Amino acid sequence: MNEQFDDPDIPAKRPSGAAGSSFDADAPFQPPSSLPQFGPSAIGFATWLAHRPDVTPALFEETMNTFEGMLVVMRDEGLRPDLPQHMATYIALLVADDAAGGADPDLYDQAVTALDAYLHFRIEDSRDPEDWEDVHDVLEEAMDAHDDS
Repeated sequence: MNEQFDDPDIPAKRPSGAAGSSFDADAPFQPPSSLPQFGPSAIGFATWLAHRPDVTPALFEETMNTFEGMLVVMRDEGLRPDLPQHMATYIALLVADDAAGGADPDLYDQAVTALDAYLHFRIEDSRDPEDWEDVHDVLEEAMDAHDDS
């Protein structure tokens, strides 16, 4: 199980990084310029992720690159990342691709890490997080099944 983003007691503050980066504590956060095309939930996620103290600039970049790729696939499949049932469908597609041997193991792990982070964001950000918690349970089951195989 990926516990990278599981600690709700970690305060949400921006980590420090190189001057001028999105992690510069003195500079306002600027989400990646490609995100507006994916809507406010993508921008909210980038902002949330950048403020996580356990997220390094390298992890931020890897997670956001993976997330953007997932958003493109979701858009092509007619799925919306702001709907829990659509995220559950995307997880099912990812698991089916992995089970069929079509998923690169490294890319699968990156996708699961990005999904885990995104679902934690949605759980924290939602007025009614129950549906997002259910989707997170689906992801954890998929992660456990993958680890057992």
